[in-house]
Amino acid sequence: MTETLLAVEDLHTEIRTGRGPLKAVDGVSFTVGPGEMFGIVGESGSGKSVLGRTVMGLYTSGPSMTVSGRVVLNGKDVHGLTAAGRRALWRTDVGMVFQDPATALNPVKRIGRHLTEGLRGLSRAAARDRAEELLRLVGIPEPRRRLRQYPHELSGGMRQRVVIAVALAGEPSLLIADEPTTALDVTVQKQILDLLGGLQSELGTAIVLISHNLAVVAGRADRVAVMYAGRLAELAPASVLFAGPRHPYTEALLASVPRLGDPPHSPLQAIDGAPPDMAAPPPGCRYAPRCRYATAECATAAPPLVMADGRAVACHHPVQGGV
Repeated sequence: MTETLLAVEDLHTEIRTGRGPLKAVDGVSFTVGPGEMFGIVGESGSGKSVLGRTVMGLYTSGPSMTVSGRVVLNGKDVHGLTAAGRRALWRTDVGMVFQDPATALNPVKRIGRHLTEGLRGLSRAAARDRAEELLRLVGIPEPRRRLRQYPHELSGGMRQRVVIAVALAGEPSLLIADEPTTALDVTVQKQILDLLGGLQSELGTAIVLISHNLAVVAGRADRVAVMYAGRLAELAPASVLFAGPRHPYTEALLASVPRLGDPPHSPLQAIDGAPPDMAAPPPGCRYAPRCRYATAECATAAPPLVMADGRAVACHHPVQGGV
């Protein structure tokens, strides 16, 4: 991919705690091209959501955290902008779909208010027409009636569609979807993922799809980044990564996914141990305490992210085969 819409360069997000800085994002770099579906996967606590919010500019350096590195979106240095500049960026360049639509929407505001308050420069009638158009775009029936309703009057799936419509109101070139299906049942999850894929095709919007569920990004993402303990463990085209993971953590994640061909009552494969405490991470490879391939080198030296054959892997002993 020759063009770059988003470039993340050596991004760090440290959150200040009573036990010292918590390294939620620790030296992450990647790019996203125009119209690309870029997946970010990993266990809960791996830093995915903090990464997404830092990329968008919701998390910046202040009393409670320190952000370093660069995020360049459409040629604009996100963290070099003023607060007003970032607000303007959110209206036109980037939108975000949060993981819980019940808390992403203000319960005392009507749906119409959520959609029109970001439509600057339009008359009241034009803003209302645009709000109706957005609800139609995300597949909500009877959009005019829905504009007068409150979030609690809609189902979970409908609320998530509204959140997507709000994120699209400014026609952004990049949409960050942070666990957009977590609070939904399986049938509605597919509808939302199909909707995001359709919007990507129809509008040419690039999407960063964040999920702990490998099945969510499988068959949808163009490339996938696997995060573990604030760092990238592996980055590869989706078809290549799912066909043959190189990082032991990616291999373990894929092995833990149930398969339709497994015999009935087969035990689920779990990853032993737990993710490290990010306020006091281990000195070497952060996955080493849980890795079946770990050696003494892994416990003392952090592996660099090495690019080869179109994929990047951070491991002293990459896996040579598939799952």
